[in-house]
Amino acid sequence: MEFYSFGGDPSRITIFGESAGAMSVHLQSLYPENRGLFQNVILESGTATFPFGRPSSRILAEQLECRTDTNEDIFLCLKSVETKRFIDVLEDIADNAVLAAQVLFAPSIDGELIVRNYKETIKMPDCDEMKFMRELNYIIGVNAHEGALWVHMLAANQNGSIDDIKVSKAVVSMFMPMMLGLLYPGHNNHSAVSDLIDNEDTNWANPEDAGAMFVKIGGDVFFNVQAMVNETFSNTWFYIFMIAPEKRLINVPKWVTKANHVEQLPYVFGYQLDYEKLFNTTDYQPPERELYVSERVMTYWTNFAKFGDPNGDGPVTWPKYTLETMQHLVIDEEDSIGQRLYTKEYQFWSETVPALLEAIENGVHAEDSTFKSKMTDACDAEGNCG
Repeated sequence: MEFYSFGGDPSRITIFGESAGAMSVHLQSLYPENRGLFQNVILESGTATFPFGRPSSRILAEQLECRTDTNEDIFLCLKSVETKRFIDVLEDIADNAVLAAQVLFAPSIDGELIVRNYKETIKMPDCDEMKFMRELNYIIGVNAHEGALWVHMLAANQNGSIDDIKVSKAVVSMFMPMMLGLLYPGHNNHSAVSDLIDNEDTNWANPEDAGAMFVKIGGDVFFNVQAMVNETFSNTWFYIFMIAPEKRLINVPKWVTKANHVEQLPYVFGYQLDYEKLFNTTDYQPPERELYVSERVMTYWTNFAKFGDPNGDGPVTWPKYTLETMQHLVIDEEDSIGQRLYTKEYQFWSETVPALLEAIENGVHAEDSTFKSKMTDACDAEGNCG
C-alpha cells in the first residue's frame, strides 16, 4: 500500500473500470478479503454478472471434435491438440461472428476469489460477499446504445462502408441462439421463446428494419439488465450516458446516434486521448458542448472519489438509486433525472423469458409459438392481417 508516498488517503480509495475492467473491479468488490483496501467502486458498462454462457474451453473442444463428457476429457484433449490445428480452429471461430461472440475469457470458480457463480451470490443477501458489497459506495452505469458494439462486430465480416450494413430479421435470428445460450446456459432454443423476443422488440412502425432491434437486444442482454441486477444492494448512484462523441471511438453506422460501448471514456478522461492513433490527426479539438459534458462528468467522478458521493455544485442533484424511487442520472448535453430505467427489460429477461423456458421444458407450455411477427389485433374478422 503506497498511498502515503503519493499523498493519498487510504480511507478514500476508489477503484473503477470499464467493460471487462468493470467486471474485474466488480469481482474485487465481492471479495471480502479486500475489506479496508478501498471504499468506492465505479462500474462503467460491465458487471460480474455478465452472461458468459458455457465455458469457452467446452466450445473450443467441440470445434476440435474432442470428447466433452467431463472436464478432464476436455482438458486432456485441448492439451494434446497440435498447435497448427488449434490455430486453424481459432481462425475459423474468428470468422464466424456467432461462435466468436461465445468464446470469451470468463472468470473461473477457484474456491477463493470466486467461490460460486455470482448470479447465485447476489441471491444470498446474508453471505459474506454481499455483506462486503453493501459496505461500499457504487456508481454503476451504461451507455444508451451499448448494443451497437455487436453491429461493429457484424460489420467486421462484411465488405464496404459500415453505413451500408443492413441488419435484417434474418441476422437477428442468426444471433438469437447465441445470445440465449449465453444468457440461459443449459437450456434448449425454442421457437416460442425466439418469437416472444421478436414480438417484444420489433419496431412495429417498420418491422423489417431490425437495426434498432439488434442494438436493443444486444444492449439489454449483455449490459443493461446486468447492471440493473446489481444496483440495489448498497449505496448506489446509477447513470445512463446518452451523448455520443463527434469522433466515434468504435466505427458504427450513422443511425447509431447515441453513445455506444466505451464512448463515455473521452468524457471521463477530459479528452486526453491519443488522437493520432485513434483518428489519424494531431490537431483535433472537441466541440465545446462535449467539453462541457466532460467537465461535469469529471466533477461527478472526482467528487465520488473524494467524498463517496458524486454530488456537489452541479446543475442537478444526483439521487441514490433505491427500490422506492428508482431514480438515475441522464448524462447528456444537459443532465436530468430519469426514473425506472430498464425495469421493463429487467422483468422481461429475468422473469418472463426464464418462466417460458421452464414451462416449455416442464411440458406445461407447448413449444409451438403463440407469438408471431404479425399482431393479431391488426387482423380483420376473416383473419387477414395487415
